[in-house]
Amino acid sequence: IADSCLYVALKNLYAMYHNKLISRKDATEEKKRLVYNWTTDKTKIEFLNRESDVLGARIGAASDEYKNNPCIENADKLYAAFYNLPEDWRQNK
Repeated sequence: IADSCLYVALKNLYAMYHNKLISRKDATEEKKRLVYNWTTDKTKIEFLNRESDVLGARIGAASDEYKNNPCIENADKLYAAFYNLPEDWRQNK
């Protein structure tokens, strides 16, 4: 989505410049702003995707353990996975 948004924004910016609705200086500044925002958004999206993959794997493993053996220890592991707690979270209270 971020790539498509950048493409459309740049296409419109180039059209505005071509039709002399915006100066070269203003168009250059706007392009820098658009590319900066795109880069920032893309980086955030990639980070969130990596984190969600890690979280999904951790929760999935704890869920499978609890499903196969529903005991208090596995419930604690599942709880810790959901809230990203350390393994010894109960002892740290």
